[in-house]
Amino acid sequence: MLIYSTILLRQATLIYAAITAPTRTSLSPSGLKEIELPQGVAVVEKEAFEGCDKLEKVTLGKKVTEIGNYAFALCPELKEIFIPASVTKIGYYAFSGDDNFVIHCYRNSAAHKYAVNNEIKFKLLDGTSPEIKKGDFDGDSCYDVNELVVMQKMVSGWKVGDVSDDQADLNGDGSVDVADLVLMQKRVAGRKVKFSDEEEDEN
Repeated sequence: MLIYSTILLRQATLIYAAITAPTRTSLSPSGLKEIELPQGVAVVEKEAFEGCDKLEKVTLGKKVTEIGNYAFALCPELKEIFIPASVTKIGYYAFSGDDNFVIHCYRNSAAHKYAVNNEIKFKLLDGTSPEIKKGDFDGDSCYDVNELVVMQKMVSGWKVGDVSDDQADLNGDGSVDVADLVLMQKRVAGRKVKFSDEEEDEN
């Protein structure tokens, strides 16, 4: 059941307080350009804002924990969404059909990892630089299957989110190729290999 304390629609800006965000059937997309979800919102329900074709900016409150499937799908004008560190789950195709938007998020958060894994541009909100050490594409200081998948895509010539060629050039030879992929495979497998930005182990 949805509980609303305020619904205010003015100048194509929707601001509301609720226990959960409305479902798609309860919201008309016409003219909606900006959404701000305050502290009372805990879940953005599936398909909540699907098809809001004028929507440009979304700011989620600090108590939101979940973004449902297709919640912001088919919003072609979406330019930016601010996702707090409290969000731990982002559903399938939450932003399906949206192009050229930026996720504002915190390092190592679910939103940060979602952006990296789904090749979405992101900007970090915690004052740290998005530039991270070679191979650690999601910034979690771990080398696992996520890094391997990104590396495979980079070697195939894909552009993956904000990952630069320099970050994927693990051996420092100026190109991203199979040699870098092999290095990543060895690192993920637990073998001791050195990337070009790492100092030699004196032991």
